[in-house]
Amino acid sequence: MRRGETPPRIASWPTEIRSIGLPSGPLELVAVRGLETLLDRDRLLADAGMEPPYWTLLWSGAALLAAFLDRREDLAGRTLFDAGCGLGLVTLAAARRGARVSAVDRNPDAVAFARVSAARLGLEVQIAVGDIGEYSEGRRFDWIAAAELLYEREDFARLASAFARSLAPGGRLVIADARRVRTEAFYEELERRGLAREAEEETRVDEEGTLVRVCLSTWMARRG
Repeated sequence: MRRGETPPRIASWPTEIRSIGLPSGPLELVAVRGLETLLDRDRLLADAGMEPPYWTLLWSGAALLAAFLDRREDLAGRTLFDAGCGLGLVTLAAARRGARVSAVDRNPDAVAFARVSAARLGLEVQIAVGDIGEYSEGRRFDWIAAAELLYEREDFARLASAFARSLAPGGRLVIADARRVRTEAFYEELERRGLAREAEEETRVDEEGTLVRVCLSTWMARRG
């Protein structure tokens, strides 16, 4: 894939280019075209075991986290891990700011889309298919970014542990949480592992007529 090129389909999904407004200027993202026509809503409602393709959506939390990173002027040369990258908006925003980005998602189609977006923009990033904890094992990052990952309560302790051990001393974890489930327990797990809340801000977002409050919080690892 050469810079500027976009295949008409990626992993059987039709593609389109979306321009995402960020503080430093628009960012072009390869996304799924005509998503509403591709989803079998009746089947999703009837089959409790069928998981919707959440990765195809541009989540409010991802957009806010991408804008947060886009505003920072201290990312150049820093290592950043995008945990659960989806279509790659956060990954691309951080890379455009000069961060050395590694990203992972468990869905191979999501990774394929994110890789094409990066190639189109000429951004060098590492994007892999895999589990967040396994991928980050033995690695330390200056930044970890996590947008709207907090859905399964039974996974909170494992995620908190993976984030805490993968932050370099003095590193920062930034989380975008739309609180689609109760997530207080996750933040308690972060505190148990020695992370300190540095900042927090809440933004109201209109999602197709529904008001959603997205909390963006930054956590710091102890130095030394």
